[in-house]
Amino acid sequence: MSKQIVSDMTWDEADLASLAAEKGFRMRGLETTRLDTLVDAGFAFVLSFLAISQDSLPTSFDELLVGIKAIPALVLSFFMLIWFWLEHRRWSRRYGVETGLSILLSVSLVFVLMIYIFPLRLLFESMFGFLTADYLPFTFEINNVTDARHFFGLYSVGFMVMSLLVVGLYAVVLKKRNSLKLNAYEYGQTRGICVRWLVAALFALLSLVLAYTLEPQSVHWSAFVYFALPLVQWIYFYFFTPKLKKSSL
Repeated sequence: MSKQIVSDMTWDEADLASLAAEKGFRMRGLETTRLDTLVDAGFAFVLSFLAISQDSLPTSFDELLVGIKAIPALVLSFFMLIWFWLEHRRWSRRYGVETGLSILLSVSLVFVLMIYIFPLRLLFESMFGFLTADYLPFTFEINNVTDARHFFGLYSVGFMVMSLLVVGLYAVVLKKRNSLKLNAYEYGQTRGICVRWLVAALFALLSLVLAYTLEPQSVHWSAFVYFALPLVQWIYFYFFTPKLKKSSL
């Protein structure tokens, strides 16, 4: 039977032995808490808002076509948000940590998400507009170079803050390593995931710096550095994270 760890509560071996396991992790947080419900509801609200955030229903085929052309940006925005939700879900299910700090980090993630949704969607719309020579529309007005720098910089700040919040959640787990009784495999994988999100935050910082330092005609390239992020994370995880065997459960 799963239970939620709070404050300085320590797991004992009998409790751990009774837990379900998934991919080498004892699932300490399978019991749904009010915090999980709040986070899920926050993500659901933002995703719903993302889908319905058009100005109005189309009144002609031309307007409908404009809405259809926005679908690629909506799809990428959707999966970006799902990526963060899945990470929080994995963190909650594996560790079941609910302390004052983890609650603060979780609700902060939802709050930042509600702000981040706007630059997220606009950034993907601008990317598709650039790649398709404006066949896929980008209607947001950027009047000068300063606007462009702030536009890309705002996205980077949002992505960096959300990544650092995830890093904070895993840092809480690593600090409670002993009370959670993480075995060598669980600890190594947890530390690896923490570093991967730290790398994501560093990519956002790099993009932010580029947004304010590149030549005016090259500012948009600051957003394309993110395409290298999955590759760098994969290289780190598979070549630098210790290859520990899953313990027998």
